[in-house]
Amino acid sequence: MLGSAFEKLSLLNKIRQREIVAPIAKKQLIVSPLLVSDDLALKTSITSPGLYEEQLSQVIYSKLTFPNNEKISYDEFISSFSDIDKLIILWGILDSTYEIYAADTTITCPKCKLQFKDTIKYEDLIDEDSFKVWDKELPFTEYAYPVQIDINSDSIKHIIFNVCLPTIKRKISLYRMIGIDELKLNYEKTGEMTSMAGTLAGLTREIVIVDNNNNEERISNLQEIYIAYNSYISHAFTDKINDDYIKEFADYFPKFRKKYNCSGCGADFDIPVNIEVNLYSKFFRV
Repeated sequence: MLGSAFEKLSLLNKIRQREIVAPIAKKQLIVSPLLVSDDLALKTSITSPGLYEEQLSQVIYSKLTFPNNEKISYDEFISSFSDIDKLIILWGILDSTYEIYAADTTITCPKCKLQFKDTIKYEDLIDEDSFKVWDKELPFTEYAYPVQIDINSDSIKHIIFNVCLPTIKRKISLYRMIGIDELKLNYEKTGEMTSMAGTLAGLTREIVIVDNNNNEERISNLQEIYIAYNSYISHAFTDKINDDYIKEFADYFPKFRKKYNCSGCGADFDIPVNIEVNLYSKFFRV
């Protein structure tokens, strides 16, 4: 009798499953909702951002079903799916779990300041026209875009920053280098979980320093790249690297937002949502 009851309860997950596409890895997936045990696992991992990021990735992986009985190990998953894919998958899981992102929330028109109440659902947030499937000849794990900055000093001719879309695995490695206090400070200052140095370290696969004789020195270790950005690379350089990165990869970034048309003045506007930051702020209370 009890087995039959559990069998019926197991159908609840299947009812709430939804199919999504990971646009960078170019995989179709089926995601299932979170369980109470998943929430507990995340809460017990908040001793460090790195541990939380690892646990979150494991929870996400446990909610995936690959079509045609395809088998992908956890390590293969975090090594071959991008952080962008993770955001799309996370959105799908949250939608299948909670459905509602914010109930009876106050919306303010930025033009005429009219206020009204609205309930925002997760399905309202996805803007499928705001991102595209990876279309480079090389897979994203092999593709890097070179940003060259000319130095023309006595010892350095130029520096090349090979930037890329980071994998989930690289994101986990980056967050292992960040403490809770640093994470909270970054959020208070910028509204993001990482500093500019941390963000750029995560998306820089390699730094190539070229001298006037065209000899090259390469920095490819993530921690060393982070130190380079944090201690040696000026804001003028980081701004250019970030701008060039956005120009090259912006089309692949998903935009989570709900669009509105103001009934008072007719203005069109949207409410942007950072799903990842929202989740971190919930667990780390930043």
